[in-house]
Amino acid sequence: TGLLQERAQQTVYDAMPNATLEELVRGIEEGGRLLAAQGVTAAMDAGVGMRAGFADMEAYQAAYETGRLPVRAYLCLLGGPDGIVDEAHGKGLVTGMGDAYMKVGPVKIFTDGSAGGRTAAMSEPYLGEDDNKGIFLFSDDEVNDMVLDVHGKGYQLAIHAIGDAAIDQSLAAVRGAREKMPGENRRHRIEHCGVITPGQIAEMKRLGMMPAPQPVFVRQFGDAYLEVLGETRSAFAYPMASWTDAGLRPAASTDSPVSDFNPFNNLRATMNRQTASGAVIGPDQCLDLETALTTMTLNGAYASFDEEIRGTLDDGMLADMAVLSTDIFAAEPDEIAETKADLTIIDGAVVHDRLGKLAA
Repeated sequence: TGLLQERAQQTVYDAMPNATLEELVRGIEEGGRLLAAQGVTAAMDAGVGMRAGFADMEAYQAAYETGRLPVRAYLCLLGGPDGIVDEAHGKGLVTGMGDAYMKVGPVKIFTDGSAGGRTAAMSEPYLGEDDNKGIFLFSDDEVNDMVLDVHGKGYQLAIHAIGDAAIDQSLAAVRGAREKMPGENRRHRIEHCGVITPGQIAEMKRLGMMPAPQPVFVRQFGDAYLEVLGETRSAFAYPMASWTDAGLRPAASTDSPVSDFNPFNNLRATMNRQTASGAVIGPDQCLDLETALTTMTLNGAYASFDEEIRGTLDDGMLADMAVLSTDIFAAEPDEIAETKADLTIIDGAVVHDRLGKLAA
């Protein structure tokens, strides 16, 4: 059919010409400016190594050293057979290395695909496809070995798992690694963590793990979820309230460029769980504004071990903040989605001035 899904896409990436270091740095710089223009002061790059191998890391270092990194960066290294973990580890680049502006974060491991594409690994079949439960990208043994290796090297983990079967595979791997090497709590993460069960939430709590979900998926893909998963599974997809009630501190993100990186769209979706067509799925999982903001600020800082220096406006914290065009505490969710960042301030310096009032 010409459709390449999941790991089959690597054949295209392998054929793409290599980017120069300058092209990579320019991409980092331009992407960072776009984020700053939305009021974002810190972001995780969830795939360092996916574009140009270890050259991605070298580009970040060059951008940092030359002042071309517009926002704080938490660098998630690509793991697995095509990853850069061995080279990074050999150079001493493990989770936490760096400073408050740029540091090494977790290692990304993929286990399944996407729910909308019917490739996320599920325990039950997709609607209308009784023989399709999605796909696993690796066997249990392969995932166990990768997780144990990364855990043993001292990294935080960021495991991509959307379907409940893939989440089971991820939990088993982390459980096995922690039993063999207990150590400190690395705050291992499950990226997306989309179609989950209450029992899995309890196990994540026991293992000291945290979800890194994308509430905006409910708006962008919610209608597709209803079509391929049905109402019951969709209603508990990305269960922000249940995670919060369980004390798991979900760190909301956007998964850009899969979704729009506008944080205000994400905030709206966290509050009303309304799909593009207007359907509301899982209304009991909606969060109030203050809690929704916490998932995008303090919880994000916690996910990168920075909760003592950023994520709240308090004495002694880094002077990172955004001045918004709307009083979001007096606005409805749809009005919040139209909000603009008038100013973005990082470490006390204005890095974005939408109205040009501080240009002088």
